[in-house]
Amino acid sequence: MVDVNVKQRAVKEIREAFRLLAKKTGVQINSSDLPDVEIVSRDVNPSYQPIDNKITMPESQIGDGDSYFEEASHALRAVADKKKNRSPFRENFKVGEFYGRIGSTLGREVTKGTDLDYLFKGPRPSIDSEAFREHDAETIREARFKIKMDRATKDLEKTAAKSIYEVLNHIYNNVSTNLSEFDKGNMSYEDLVARTGHTAGVFETSFVPVINKLNPTGHQKATIDYYKGMLNLTKETLDTYKNKSPEEQKAIVRESLGTIKKIDPSLHKEAVNEASIDSVKRQMEIDDLKRDVHHRKPYQFAEQYSADELLTVNNLYDLSDEEARNKFFHKPKKTLEHMAEAVLLAFGGLIFLYLVANSNITGYFIASEFNPGIGKFLGIGFFISLIVSLFCKFRRWKEEW
Repeated sequence: MVDVNVKQRAVKEIREAFRLLAKKTGVQINSSDLPDVEIVSRDVNPSYQPIDNKITMPESQIGDGDSYFEEASHALRAVADKKKNRSPFRENFKVGEFYGRIGSTLGREVTKGTDLDYLFKGPRPSIDSEAFREHDAETIREARFKIKMDRATKDLEKTAAKSIYEVLNHIYNNVSTNLSEFDKGNMSYEDLVARTGHTAGVFETSFVPVINKLNPTGHQKATIDYYKGMLNLTKETLDTYKNKSPEEQKAIVRESLGTIKKIDPSLHKEAVNEASIDSVKRQMEIDDLKRDVHHRKPYQFAEQYSADELLTVNNLYDLSDEEARNKFFHKPKKTLEHMAEAVLLAFGGLIFLYLVANSNITGYFIASEFNPGIGKFLGIGFFISLIVSLFCKFRRWKEEW
């Protein structure tokens, strides 16, 4: 458990990080722009929520300057959006994470000579470091496992929903058919009361326990309880008319026919097919894992720029998403080297293709030793492989954007 004074100091420092970033980048702020800060004991990632202008920082990250300034940078970006009448919720995800990462870069510069300079101990781990790569690999493995389990669980939930619907449909058809048969004069009132009572009893003692084993969702349970209540109401109503006149019995049956239509399964299909809370939680976890991996691209772009370069940009936090992308999202040198490799591969491949397909150089030897014309087939095969290889490299290059 972290001491209260330590938490209060962390809150103060995070707010000071916000002030420092605003001051150094020229964003005009007032006291109402300062974000709320919550220090939590649970193991969560640091985050900023623009809807209530709040930074959430786990106790495990107290004293981590990179985390402080990343979230303060998100908050400052939201304030700049507000002043520009832009919704912070429309922000491009990659641009948003870019601004978070440059907050960390700027923090290492703007804290020099201040009370916050102790927050940065040693160099910041690069997004291309082995630790980050292993983290991404582990996250991808976890996401794949969760997706696989989610698909299997969703199949079970669909099966359960189908079974529940079939049971409810059977009960509805049974009761409504009996009421209709009596109304047509094909069944005695005594038989109707007995059959309705039997159906209600079977539903409660046999069907409901089976349905409960299918782990029904909240809306499914509510629908089942509604069916049970309507069946018992119909049964009790018919019971009270046992000694009434045939005309009165016929009238109450017709009234019951109108009431029982309220449990027509087609009216409750949406509730029966509702996704479980667990299913929603699983999807949220998967989305979080995907977002975690998608931090890599904007972080790579952010790490190309030094604090000095960023501080020379006019209205850094006022840039629109499109302006920020056009200004900062350029191909890293490493990626350009990959493209150079692809060009060399293409050039070398064309030379090899010429040598293989030219009968004056190798064609005659290959054809005579193996099969007539094979030189041309080898050339065509290699050419197709070359095109596929270049296409794959081009796709990877485009994904940098």
